[in-house]
Amino acid sequence: MNGIISIWRDALHQVLDIYERKRGSIKIFFPLLFLFFIILNIACYWWAIYTAFPFYMQTHEASHYIKLQIPVGFLGALFDSLSFFVTIWIIKRALASTKTSEYVFHLSLDLVIAILATLWVSIRFQFWRLVD
Repeated sequence: MNGIISIWRDALHQVLDIYERKRGSIKIFFPLLFLFFIILNIACYWWAIYTAFPFYMQTHEASHYIKLQIPVGFLGALFDSLSFFVTIWIIKRALASTKTSEYVFHLSLDLVIAILATLWVSIRFQFWRLVD
């Protein structure tokens, strides 16, 4: 088992090194990352609307869903950007750990972020459903 963990650790270290070399200035990277997540969230929002409710765009409610893309994009990008940097922090902590159990524990924290992201999407859509 330690052999697999060692391979994962080496691969993760290589990926982190590539990220840190290619990232450049945080003053440029963060706005680009945030903009990327805004575009991604809005694209996913429209994909969800068109696949789940294609008839909404043919009604008088279309303007409502067009307006909703702004908070979806912005708040989603805020959460995604924060979770990106938290994940980088978790990876650095995991790689700095000396025990295998600590390494696995730190990387398991990223699973918590994934669960929170799923809950965030569910709560967000439930909230907007109630507002309608």
